[in-house]
Amino acid sequence: MRNRVIHRNSRAGDSPFRLLAAALAVLTLTLLAVMVPCEGEAHAAAPIKIACVGDSLTDGSKSSGGKKGDTAYPAWLGRILGSGYDVRNFGAAGDTLLRGTGWSYWDSAEFRQSKEFAPDIVIIMLGTNDSKDAYWNETLYRTEAKELVRVYRDLASRPVVYFASSPHSYRIAPGTKYVSVNSVNRLHPVQESLIRDERWNTIDLYAATANRRQLYDADGVHFNDDGYRFLAEQIAGVMHRSAQIIGSTGRERVIANETENGATKRAGVEFGLTSQGTAAGNAGDSSDGNGKRDALRGSDAVVAIIAMLSAGITGVALVLGGRSRHARVEGVRSRPYSI
Repeated sequence: MRNRVIHRNSRAGDSPFRLLAAALAVLTLTLLAVMVPCEGEAHAAAPIKIACVGDSLTDGSKSSGGKKGDTAYPAWLGRILGSGYDVRNFGAAGDTLLRGTGWSYWDSAEFRQSKEFAPDIVIIMLGTNDSKDAYWNETLYRTEAKELVRVYRDLASRPVVYFASSPHSYRIAPGTKYVSVNSVNRLHPVQESLIRDERWNTIDLYAATANRRQLYDADGVHFNDDGYRFLAEQIAGVMHRSAQIIGSTGRERVIANETENGATKRAGVEFGLTSQGTAAGNAGDSSDGNGKRDALRGSDAVVAIIAMLSAGITGVALVLGGRSRHARVEGVRSRPYSI
């Protein structure tokens, strides 16, 4: 079921409207609490689910643990972030973002599985294979990249999507199997302009891997174990800023979209829900199709909404529903975001 916005304030940037938005939020959540009294403790927040989408550099090729093994970057990332996160490897070795190559990520089992995972965060790192002479098409790459980001953003779980720049290549001579330095170097400005123009969240792995040949396998394209761990460390720093446990109850979590150039920032707060056996018949209810609905622990949400408004987040919206069984409070920040 698609999420439904039940309250929105698009003018919270002005002080009076912030207060009005907070008051309306309190009223909305109070009414929800009255209509659907909690019959038990709220569910503890589930681990934040991170889907790592990509090619062999995500898959972990040439690492000692093998493909999708415990030395691929998603495995390192999971260990670094800890038990509050569920990090999955959806890398498909050799795949391209482009369709029609015979190795397209769109046709892979990993693509389907990554969507079924219902992630909270998606990290896309695709483009290295696209940069090969046999495949490269800048116009099509831009089109396919925009569509892939849109597909993930439109999932019922409403994930935060990161488009990571492809790492450096240290292969000097062009080859038929692996990309070369020149091919990745022509890819990067295209990725950079996409990220800037579309205001995507990003992790700049191209810059991070400059002058770090020692992190690579002998082929100059794939990483060694230290290299995959290095990737995970770079990504973990962004994840810690983008998905932090807040409050003292352990139920709430912050999800924030960031961009490097200070453009529009998005932020949200999610809360665990308690399933109630009452019919969903009122405006703003979220039904699972079986006559049940989810109830938010109102006091926690009110605190979060007021905090977001006072921090300069505008366009605050409370969204109930979706298959994740969570409520989400979302907004747009008009000034630089930091946690």
